[in-house]
Amino acid sequence: MMSLWINGEWLAGSGAARQSANPVTGEATWAGNDASPLQV
Repeated sequence: MMSLWINGEWLAGSGAARQSANPVTGEATWAGNDASPLQV
């Protein structure tokens, strides 16, 4: 998933994986990766 705005374009992070879930249902609402040190 392209979830990071870097240098004027949407890119996928190449760092650690991360997921967000609905606290009521536990259903995943978003998944992606953090930015790597080189992307920051």
